[in-house]
Formats: sequence, C-alpha cells, structure tokens
Amino acid sequence: MKNLLFLFFFLCCIDLIGQNINATIHLRDGSTLEGIVAYTNNLTYAEYLYFKKDKNSKKQKLNYKKVDKFFIHEDGENKEYQFKILKHKKPKIFRVVKRGLVSLYYRVITSGVETNLGSQNIHTHLSISKFKEYYISKEDSHLIEQITFPTSFAREKKFRDKVISYFKDCHTLTNKIKKEEFKMDDIIQVVNYYIYDCQLNKY
Repeated sequence: MKNLLFLFFFLCCIDLIGQNINATIHLRDGSTLEGIVAYTNNLTYAEYLYFKKDKNSKKQKLNYKKVDKFFIHEDGENKEYQFKILKHKKPKIFRVVKRGLVSLYYRVITSGVETNLGSQNIHTHLSISKFKEYYISKEDSHLIEQITFPTSFAREKKFRDKVISYFKDCHTLTNKIKKEEFKMDDIIQVVNYYIYDCQLNKY
C-alpha cells in the first residue's frame, strides 16, 4: 500500500512532462531559444522549464522570470504554453487555449482513488485518472483564476457560481448558466459567447 501511495504522489506532484520535445521558447527580454524541452508538473512547488539546444548540450533550468511563453512542436501542431500565477500560489505552466478579451488556459491534473479489496484489506488497487482543469483571465493577465473543478463533488454548482460571478456584466450569459444551458464541459463555448455575444455586440 505504501508503494502505491508513493506512486500516486510521484505521478501527481513531481511529474516531468515532454522530455526531448522540440520547442521554441520566447524569453522576456525578447530573444528566443530553439531546441528541446521538458517541464515539471506538480501541485505544491514552483514549476520549471528545462531546455537543451540538442540532446548532447548542457541542460538549462528556466523559470517564470525568464520565460514569457513557449511553443511545443509535435503532432503537426505548435502548442502554446505559458507561466501563469494563481493567487497565493507559485508560478505554474498552463496550455493556452484562447487569448483575447478573455483568455483561457488548462492544465492536466492526476487524481487517484485507493480501493481495498478483501475482508482484511490484503489487496489494494489504485485507480489513476487524468482531468483538464480550466483557468481564465481578462486580457491575458499574468494572474488567473480556476473556472472548472472536475474533481469536486459539487463541480457543476461551483462552475455555475464561478461563471456567474466572473461574467456578471453579461446578463444574457449568466441567465443561460442559471438555466443550465451551459455546463462545465462547455467552458470554451462560454468564453466564446462572452467575447462575441456579450462584448463585441456592444460596439
């Protein structure tokens, strides 16, 4: 059982993502780096981006203060990532979904459930699942807020309360949320509705 708990902690808290993947890094001083990257994914500590010009080069450890954003080149796509800050949290790395009047990001989290089988708890099974948690900001601010709660017991209610509060200047959207016309899985449509139906129609 202890080994399973350690495995769960390792997967959730100190994961190393995207080892030896081609990427372009945009630094805050305006310069760029081309090479291969890996980055940390954890729940507690600050996250870092590790860069090497090629597989034989020395590894560089880059943080929020140096990196503006970076693009991972894989599967025929240029996937954009950026360091962002949650209130009272260390900088984390997020996948960029959308930029604009409202910007949307996500990160993949790992959740595990331990199940004991047998009358004497002899057999232990650890089920690990991955979820996308979405985060939001106005006008690409470096500070972001969590907008979906996939592992919460009351996830739909928390989502409705958060969206109604965050988009309170758009009554048509908040009314749709109250009527459950939009749910948590519709977060991208919610953001698009706010941008194109609530904001742009003002002008």
